[in-house]
Amino acid sequence: MQVMLLNAAYNGDLRLLKKLVRVLDKGRGRLREAVEVARTEDGTWALHLAAGNEQLEVCNYLVEALRVDVNAADDKGRTPLVFAVISENAAVVKYLLDHGADPNKADDDRLAPLHSAAGIGPLYPIDLCPIWPGSRFRSMLAMDLEEKELREDEHVAKGKIKQLKSLGRKATEENDYFNASTFYTKAMDLDPDDPTLFSNRSLCWLRMGDGKKALQDALECREMRPDWPKACYRQGASLMLLEDYESASEAFFEGFKLEPENVEIEHALREAMESLKMSKGSKAK
Repeated sequence: MQVMLLNAAYNGDLRLLKKLVRVLDKGRGRLREAVEVARTEDGTWALHLAAGNEQLEVCNYLVEALRVDVNAADDKGRTPLVFAVISENAAVVKYLLDHGADPNKADDDRLAPLHSAAGIGPLYPIDLCPIWPGSRFRSMLAMDLEEKELREDEHVAKGKIKQLKSLGRKATEENDYFNASTFYTKAMDLDPDDPTLFSNRSLCWLRMGDGKKALQDALECREMRPDWPKACYRQGASLMLLEDYESASEAFFEGFKLEPENVEIEHALREAMESLKMSKGSKAK
């Protein structure tokens, strides 16, 4: 349920977000607490995700309706303002600053949001950087971000991919394969050449019983990394679901040749060969 809440915040689905907040609160009247405890494995929470994905309406709800802590940091000390600055969205940055976000609050690397702003200057340690008045920081940052709002640099993309992977892992651990597949799909939009994303989404399709989609992702994964045993395993597992035991045996065997000490692949190969044998036996009758 917490993963769904984080997903709603990231996607800007305010109606669903409000519903999930009420459900998680269980009538205790502590809506803010229900939101702030829902976090990814690296401590990212709803306001981080909304600010980082330019969801101003969600930010407004969290900050003004629920009165969440606008400066609450993740496990690395990064505030929602840092995520908004990195995503280069002037409207969200201005909103957070207008509602108490601290531009000088440093993260664990001693870098504050103003260091992340493109065009403001190099990333000096916080104690070597002058303390900028909030209004000056706001105006200069907004001007710079407005010019670059349509450009998402490599650093931004990597940050979003990391968030999405983290959400995908968390959803998978909770057996929420639908949302996990959604997170991995969004990550693929940013990095279509990462074989691990196809492998992870293949597993999601497999657990949801969609052998065709699982196989399609497994084949993409194998094309990218033909020497990766896990890609062979994903392909074999998908073919087993589709009851193509002969092809599954071949895929598992390819994986076994690449990693003969892999017990999981060896077991899957034996199972596939046994299923193939039984299938041929039943057809002979």
